[in-house]
Amino acid sequence: MFPTVRAVREVDLFPTVRADREIDLFPIVPDVCKVDLFPTVRADRGVDVFPTVRAVRGVDLFPTVRADRGVDVFPTVRAVREVDLFPTVRADREIDLFPIVPDVCKVDLFPTVRADREIDLFPIVPDVCKVDLFPIVRADREVDLFPTEDGKLFLC
Repeated sequence: MFPTVRAVREVDLFPTVRADREIDLFPIVPDVCKVDLFPTVRADRGVDVFPTVRAVRGVDLFPTVRADRGVDVFPTVRAVREVDLFPTVRADREIDLFPIVPDVCKVDLFPTVRADREIDLFPIVPDVCKVDLFPIVRADREVDLFPTEDGKLFLC
């Protein structure tokens, strides 16, 4: 995803997730419309990711995210090839991402998710810098997205 991401400004994502605040990811992504990640993050409720993606067909991420339940991401994504996300999530249950994503090269995301280990996202995605998502995933704690040592977003 985002094979042509350029000039993305540094963004602090989830340094401390607030239930009443919105977070914008990829605010300046050419060739891709504005993307909102977790626009309404709630500790105990579902989370919508990429609710308004235009460059790619309608995509809903984490439409019903629950700390103790499975998560379906891109359940109806069309112009993308098969992608397995969280095929073996250890937090509590398995989570399938991109369960039916045809026409997109196969990408394994979070192939072995562990609650106490780092996870590499886009491990085999050409033209995209290495991105670490959920470096320390915990079912009951906050989650940092695209963090660097200074806590800012860094792509390419």
